[in-house]
Amino acid sequence: MRRKKWNNREKAAFLRGIGNLIQRGYTLSNSIELFALNERDEVQQDIQTILQQLKNGDRLYDVLDRFKFPNDVLSSIYFFEHYDLAEGFIQSGNILEKREHFKSRLQKIMQYPLFLIWLSSFMLYMLFRYLFPQFSNLFDSVGSELPKTTMFLMQIVKSLPAVLIGFALLLIFVLLSYAAKYRKQSPRTKLAPLLKIPFVNTLTKLIITQHFSLSFSSLLNAGISINEAFHIFERQNYSLLLQQEATDIKFRLKGGESLESIMNERALYQRELASIIKHGQMNGKLADELAIYSDMLFQRIEEKLVKALNVVQPTIFIFVGLIVLLMFLSVMLPMLQFIQSL
Repeated sequence: MRRKKWNNREKAAFLRGIGNLIQRGYTLSNSIELFALNERDEVQQDIQTILQQLKNGDRLYDVLDRFKFPNDVLSSIYFFEHYDLAEGFIQSGNILEKREHFKSRLQKIMQYPLFLIWLSSFMLYMLFRYLFPQFSNLFDSVGSELPKTTMFLMQIVKSLPAVLIGFALLLIFVLLSYAAKYRKQSPRTKLAPLLKIPFVNTLTKLIITQHFSLSFSSLLNAGISINEAFHIFERQNYSLLLQQEATDIKFRLKGGESLESIMNERALYQRELASIIKHGQMNGKLADELAIYSDMLFQRIEEKLVKALNVVQPTIFIFVGLIVLLMFLSVMLPMLQFIQSL
């Protein structure tokens, strides 16, 4: 029998469960052993492998990387290991759980519109395969032609599949061209086209700023200096963008520039990040204020994604409705014309 894959919801539960057990005073290995007792056999096997690799001296984030945990989860655990490993597990689990919840919600929202699109496509096929030829034969039998309006609507409906297929092929071509062009480019270069697209631009900045704020605050809370924090960012390999950013920012910090002024000039981040950094440094609570700001950004990301979903579904309904209307008119107009000609 095929082995059932360890899915992301189970991984999220694993991360949160381990974090909660560590907070209760259990060691990492004891937490993993205890958590595994209530899981299905396949997950237990994976967890036992994780535990064995940790006992062999492998690093936690490297072990989780072998089991395909997302890179942002790995980088979060990497940074929180210096400060509060339990909190890092819980934060990572919550992020992964919310992401899976959003994906599930997106699937549910899209199920009905996709069904309507499939049904409309089937109806179009039936119209052109059976009904429209019958109309043509019927009008030919009485020595008449199809109304021009009907022929125009039929041409529009007939063109829809070609238009949709052409649009899909164009989209695939653009994505493949983007992948080929930027495959070996730096993370910042890869993100440059996204920053030119409305909504995607804002969402990208929110995600990058939220991840930076959370990671930076976790290191500062561990008592690590700002310069050393960027040195740690530079050493990790789970967020290549953060690695590249850290190299540039650390170089400018050594040149005597303030962190506030550096972040104020960087286009990848939200504009208010520089103000948060300035305010936190003035109050001596930079780590706490970055953590609070990170939570606020996460809520804003959720709100924007929900709004996007609320726009996508009605848009698809309108598109499907127009197709159905065109099909209805294409059927009814010839029938009315034929009745009038009798």
